[in-house]
Formats: sequence, structure tokens, C-alpha cells
Amino acid sequence: MDIKFETLDRWPYGGNGHGDRSAVFRASYPKTLALLKKELDMVNARNVALQTGHRGEDIRQDGWPRVNARLPKFDGVCLTFEKWVPNGQFNDRKQPLGNYTMLEFPCATFSFWEDNLRAIALTLESIRAAKRYGVGRVERDEHYAGFKHKRVEAQTGTPVNGKMSIEAAAAVLAACAEGGWTPEVVIRSRDEMEKAYRTAAKNTHPDFGGTDHSMARVNLAAQVLRTHFGA
Repeated sequence: MDIKFETLDRWPYGGNGHGDRSAVFRASYPKTLALLKKELDMVNARNVALQTGHRGEDIRQDGWPRVNARLPKFDGVCLTFEKWVPNGQFNDRKQPLGNYTMLEFPCATFSFWEDNLRAIALTLESIRAAKRYGVGRVERDEHYAGFKHKRVEAQTGTPVNGKMSIEAAAAVLAACAEGGWTPEVVIRSRDEMEKAYRTAAKNTHPDFGGTDHSMARVNLAAQVLRTHFGA
């Protein structure tokens, strides 16, 4: 399981990203990473990224913080990854169909970033336990519904074959542009589409708290719509 480290200049999830609580649990950093990788493996996660307030020069070439790394600019940590979610339909071979959904788990509760990372790993473990024991009788993956990535949730409109439809592209730009944009407005004209794209690109750019994944989705959506408008 490969986990990519991404540095954030600011905490984009509300507040200043600094925790005000001391963790009631204690575990070494290697044990936390072991638990995190185990839980990610259990849900077949892909495109895993760990976002922190570390500075770029404090991250090693393999993506992990240096032993002598300075404290990050804020305590908050966010884990993002893609999880395959079945849609209840099957193909002609009786295989389940579904889509990969981007999930995000931000945590800035505690005053040390390692404790916030531990809290995320324990959250993944508790979600899996709830599914295993049937607590609340939640079906399929509704446990994860509250963690769908706020800026790329429209990716579920992408067909199983991986090609983004015009409707899905408009939905992606509308969701990422935020601020009242709708797919109907985005697809109304080339000019409206470009306005939505510029806003969506800024919102999802890694320098402004976005991720490489969400930026790639926005660029793909714009490409699909430009072809539609005859670019």
C-alpha cells in the first residue's frame, strides 16, 4: 500500500487546523502507520494521499517526513483515497458494477498531528467493525457517505467504462466551482463553461487546498466539454 504525502499551505476544512485536545490514546508512529495501511488494504483503497502542514523540504523523496522535520504549520491531517462502491447492478457475467468514490477524512481535533493521524486510522477501523457486526443495519457502504469528497463527488456520474459523459463533466465543474453553479448553467454555453472551469480549477488546485486527483478531474471535465462545444 503506497501512501503519497501532500503538503498544504493552509487548512481547508474549517478553523485554523490547530487542535486543542490531548489524545487519550498512545501509540508509536510506526504502529499508527501499520494500522492505517491495514485498514486501507481491507477496503482495497487506491490513490491514497495524506495531507499535512509539513513544508516541502521536510518531506523525504519517498514521501515521508524527515526524522528531523520541523513541526507542521498546523496540527490537522487529512487522508484521502478512492474506494470502490457497488451500485447494486450487475453485468452479464453477474459481476457487480459500481464506481470509485473519493473519500476524505480530515481531523484537527488533537494538538499533535500524529494523534490526528491515529484518530483517522481508528475511525477507519471502527467503520469496518460497524459493518462487520451489523450495527445500525447499515447497508453496503452508507457508513462512508459522510466522508465523500466534497469537491469530486460528482465523479460518480462517470460510466463504468471510464469515459466521462457530457452530463458528468458538467456536474464535475458545477460541484467543484461551488457557489451556486449547476450543471445546467455550465453546459449552457462555452463562455459559462470556461467561467466555471476557472473557478473550479482554482478551488481544486493543490496550492489552494485541493488535490492532484480533484484537479485532474476538473481538467478532464473541461476537455470533454470543450470537445462538445467544438473546441
